[in-house]
Amino acid sequence: MNTIIYKEKFINLYEEVKTKPEPPLYIYEFNYSDVNIEIYINNKLFFKSYAYSDETQNYQLINHYLNNELTQKLKIVVKPLDGELFSEQSYFTFRLSSFEKKSYYDDDIWDNEQKIINYSTDEFGRDSNGDFAVDKDGNTIGYIKEKRLEGKPYFEKEFEFEASIPFKLPNVLETSKDLRKLDTVVLKKQVVTYFNRFIKSVNNSDDDAFFWETMYRKAYLECMANYRSEEEINELYENAEFVFSDKRVTFLPLEDYEMVFYNEGRLVTLESTSSDLKKKGKSVLNLELRQEGKEVKKSNKMQFYFHIPKDSKELEVIF
Repeated sequence: MNTIIYKEKFINLYEEVKTKPEPPLYIYEFNYSDVNIEIYINNKLFFKSYAYSDETQNYQLINHYLNNELTQKLKIVVKPLDGELFSEQSYFTFRLSSFEKKSYYDDDIWDNEQKIINYSTDEFGRDSNGDFAVDKDGNTIGYIKEKRLEGKPYFEKEFEFEASIPFKLPNVLETSKDLRKLDTVVLKKQVVTYFNRFIKSVNNSDDDAFFWETMYRKAYLECMANYRSEEEINELYENAEFVFSDKRVTFLPLEDYEMVFYNEGRLVTLESTSSDLKKKGKSVLNLELRQEGKEVKKSNKMQFYFHIPKDSKELEVIF
């Protein structure tokens, strides 16, 4: 395939989206402060942060993290910032809801909300012995003293909820190889080579077909599962065009990273091992936008997850 075909496939992605029945949208909202946090949906990493600042993530669509079963699984892992104790300011709260698509894009979104899970630690307190973290109802949720669990106090909780959409999503457990069983050195070289080729394609504004294939594959599942509108897909395309074509945009060389597996070894990516807590555990792709020689924006939000189909030897971006 040539470049123009991949561009056209991206631009016309909504033509394929609208052939599917409109699914309900499942939306995850969470708030936290003074904690390290990891969130998994069906064993796929949804969010990870080691930052020392308060953050709020609102209305993130999660349909593309669902499986084809009715029962879905969600796990949250929360650890204290200093590796020892939760502070009085430590808290975590989240809400999982569903909406019909039309209400999500209208002003009356909250009038049609169907709450699925609403959970809050309120704050991490201690029980009467001072040994455990407890939630607002007094339930023990994790060890709080350094001596516990070999010095790794944490809060871990799993939830199950029912959710389904009216068409099949890719099932990598059935269709993809368990990458943990492959030669680790060879696989890591493949993954690093892919990232480096992507970086080079942007920085040199060349290798068009590779760039657009990558961006199309990344966008496809998310747009399809979350029934993205034509306007949203156009915006994704325009953002990709900007990254590829604007000379002010560059990606920094890869550094301080490790290979990480998800979804029972069917997905693989690279994550930062930087001592900078705003980078640690995040994507190794660090984008810089410069204007008049000065950095005006930096981002590490773009990430690629790869799989290898059972009948192939080649890495493919799945989202």
